[in-house]
Parts: sequence; C-alpha cells; structure tokens
Amino acid sequence: MEGCKAEAIERGLSWNAEGQEFAGFWEVDGCFRYESSYSNGAYNGQAYFGTGGTDETKTQDLCSPHIRLLINGGEEQVPCAGEWGGDSKPVDFPAMRDLTTQEGCAAEALERGLTLGGDGQPFEGAWEAHGCFMYDSTYYDGYYNGMAWFGTGGTTEEKLW
Repeated sequence: MEGCKAEAIERGLSWNAEGQEFAGFWEVDGCFRYESSYSNGAYNGQAYFGTGGTDETKTQDLCSPHIRLLINGGEEQVPCAGEWGGDSKPVDFPAMRDLTTQEGCAAEALERGLTLGGDGQPFEGAWEAHGCFMYDSTYYDGYYNGMAWFGTGGTTEEKLW
C-alpha cells in the first residue's frame, strides 16, 4: 500500500482526496486509478488501493474504467467485454458457458475480464434482469463497464432472453 502511495505522488495523483478513502475493499484489488472520463471525471487524478484479494489479483490486468498503476512506473489496461459496445467481439474468446447458472455466469465473466458485481452491489441478487448480464458500454456513461451480475429470479427461458 505504501508503494502505491509513493507511485501516486510520483505521477501527480492524489491518494488522500477530501471525502475519498484511498484504501478499502473496492471492486478492484491493488493499486489503480480510473479513466479521466469515468463518472464525468469525479475520480480524475486520484489513486486507490483495493485491500482485498491476493497478490495475484492485486497485479492482474484491469479493463475500463480501471487502470492498473504499476509500482515503479507504467500503467496497464486491457480491452474487456464491457468495452465491446457494438464492436466485433474478439475472436480468441472461448465458446460461452451455460449462463443460466450462477457458476457458469461467474466463470464466463471472469474469463472475459469482468468483475463479479460492482459499485457496492453483490454479484448475485434478485435483480430485474434474470440470469447472467452486464451493461452496454454506453449505459450510464460507461459507469458499469467491466462488471457482470447474475439475477436469481425467472425461468430458464427468461434467463436466456
């Protein structure tokens, strides 16, 4: 965590913005920042440190709207399902799993670089949508990019719709 603070200072990012916690149990583990356009720039110029996860999850690639801050310089971000937004789906992704089950949805989401749940919401819940879902990259200005959920209600047919 101290390395992340030092990296933030080196890059001219804030790690102690008023009203914003630097470290916490965020949807992302490890040192990261948000794209400048995320949430209309509300988090621009700030670094965060997700305290959960393992050493591996704290260094894994991130996708929009998160950007991994690498200690000792550099940033990494990879395309993810939340960014497809009508573009061609990458050809190297495997065939989809049974998305009518929580397990199949979670496996598919993780394979595609999505986080399970997000914005303080759990992955599984009695959502209005049934089965495995994510939002288009244009929905709510991309706020929910890179997140997947599983709605527990509905029939198998509703989960496939």
